[in-house]
Order: sequence, then C-alpha cells, then structure tokens
Amino acid sequence: MFFESLTPALVYGMLPPRDDGCDKTGFGRLLSICGSRNMPGAAVLSCGGALRSGVGLCNVAAPESVCRSVSTHFPGAVLNILPEAPDGGFEPACAEDIRNVLHHYSAVLFGCGVGLTDGGRAALEMLLKNCTAPLVIDADGLNLLCEDISLLKSARCPVVLTPHARELKRLLSACSLPDAQTLAKEYGVTLVSKSACTEIYGSKNYLLCAPNSALAKGGSGDILAGITASLLAQGASPVNAAAAGVYIHSQAGRIASEMHGARSVLVTDILDSLSIAFCELEENEED
Repeated sequence: MFFESLTPALVYGMLPPRDDGCDKTGFGRLLSICGSRNMPGAAVLSCGGALRSGVGLCNVAAPESVCRSVSTHFPGAVLNILPEAPDGGFEPACAEDIRNVLHHYSAVLFGCGVGLTDGGRAALEMLLKNCTAPLVIDADGLNLLCEDISLLKSARCPVVLTPHARELKRLLSACSLPDAQTLAKEYGVTLVSKSACTEIYGSKNYLLCAPNSALAKGGSGDILAGITASLLAQGASPVNAAAAGVYIHSQAGRIASEMHGARSVLVTDILDSLSIAFCELEENEED
C-alpha cells in the first residue's frame, strides 16, 4: 500500500484560499452538533478548532448548558439551543428541527461529546439520510455508528470518519472488515486512523508520522474534528481537509510542547497554538 507523506508544501496546497474581499459567508457555514450535559467541553474545543481554522460561521446545536459554555469561550459562535433530555443530550424530536436547517450549511460536524443518547441516535440517522453537505463523524458519533453501521450505506453526502485506535477496532468489528483501508473503500468514506503515526484513507492515502505525547490529552481529538470540519466548510475536499487537519493539529501539538513541555501541555494550549501553526505554514510558503 502506498502512502504519501505529508509535507508543509503539500499541506499548504490543500488549504482553502483566503480572499480578503470576502465576508463571513464566503468562508463557509459549519453546523456543529456536539456536546451534552456531562461533556460541554467537547463542543467548546471542537468549536474553537473550527473558528481557529478559518470558518466564517460556526453554529453549535446543543442543549442550553452546552451552549452557555460555548458562548462563554467563543462569543462569535452562533447558538441553536435544543431542549435537554433526561439523559443529558437533546430530545430526539430535535433531529427533525436540525433537518429543516441543513441546507444553510456548507459542512456538518457530529459526535464530539454527544454521549450515547437517544437524541444522538436520531440525529445520526437523520444526517446520514438527509445531509448533502460534507459530514465529519467523530467520538460518540462513531460509537453510535457502531450500533448500526449499515446507516453509512444510506449516506447522501461525503463522510469523514476520525477514529482513534479503540474506536477503529469497534468500527471494524461492527462491519466485520479486516482493516481501515477496506472499510474506507467498502463504505466510500474518508477515514482518519489516529495514532502516533496517523493514516488517512480516501481518494489518496496520506501518512503523518510525528509522535508527540502532548497530543495524548482528552479533548485533543475534538480540536482535530473541528479543524477538519472547518476546512470542509471552506471548500476543501474531504481527503484534503482530513490530511491538512491532521498536519495542522500535529504542528499545534509540537508548538504547545515546545512552549510548555509535553507532560504539562493542556488541551487548550493545543487550541491556542493553532494560529501559530497556520502562520508558520503560510510564512514558509511565502519565503
């Protein structure tokens, strides 16, 4: 199997262009269906990753407690407050409300911190059957998908899956397939197999081998999901958004590690380092 290694020049060419004459709608509209009562931070971190990566508008659809946390950290986020269910997620009936506004968005992110809730199940099924914009499924979205992976066959949109090793193992068990490449081909998805050496499977296969224990922190994957969804919303192809997201996320981890030491890096340090990672990439290409 051939993997192309990710380099700064290659990744720079994957980034959506920036036009100084555009307003916010020219840089995409992302719908982020993330977070639950027990995991509001997942919505905060994924929203932060998306905004730091250049999306014009990030709309977070979540229970009120989650939206309150997002608004505190990122007042520029747009909030779609959904009724909270007893399980801490949103009410299953909200899936229909979300379906009615899907046409407004250029990409959708689903799953970070939603929990294994009935509302999450209803939203996942609705998205795969109705969404036409590119869709990133991460974290609990992947765990819910394992309950009925046949839903992927009904997808009407490009899908990017971002599992870490344990989530990938569950996905492979759910579909009785031997490896990530086969899963990506069988279901026609772009798949990011996250590990110390991350593999991206899609219309092309990419590899980034840059081990860094600073990234081994809860919430790090939520940031990566936000970056990937943001680039999709801005017009990057699924495989380019996935590959560039992995590279930028890794570089932010490196920068945070150099500043704080890998042991002491907080997940918010990774988020705060995204701007430096983007600047380094762009400055190197301009030179």
